[in-house]
Amino acid sequence: AKAWPAAHGAELYRLLEAQGLAPVLVTGPGDEELEAELRAAAPEARFAPPTTLPELADLVGRCRVFVGTDNGARHLAALLGVPTVTVFGPTDPRGWNPDDPRHVALSRQLPCARCDLTHCPVPGHPCLDELPASAVAEAVALLLARTAPAKEKP
Repeated sequence: AKAWPAAHGAELYRLLEAQGLAPVLVTGPGDEELEAELRAAAPEARFAPPTTLPELADLVGRCRVFVGTDNGARHLAALLGVPTVTVFGPTDPRGWNPDDPRHVALSRQLPCARCDLTHCPVPGHPCLDELPASAVAEAVALLLARTAPAKEKP
């Protein structure tokens, strides 16, 4: 119920590359179907190899920004102080997103939002399916602009 459609992830990958970023897709155990869909939708995409938890922490800690759904890797990024853009579907971001301007929560304001269900009973899973990649890419650009280190004076 928390999975954002692979087609949106592939589109986001391309939008982030167009912003001059070098995105890397990270999947984990149990994500085999999603990874296959992502690879089919974005054959040009770079994927992180399978990692241990310490390797994942090292990878996430090197990111300028972490983009993902409400998952363990995103919580690890927040713990490591990496700015995050999180796509929330059935989970209430007020309980799971750090109250910090470096952590942006995106969600659709729908009557069924924040249901906390593990299986969506609404046809089309609108809380995630209708959250476009362009909105996430825009949030990434704004967050990076806001968190960029100040340029040194000559």
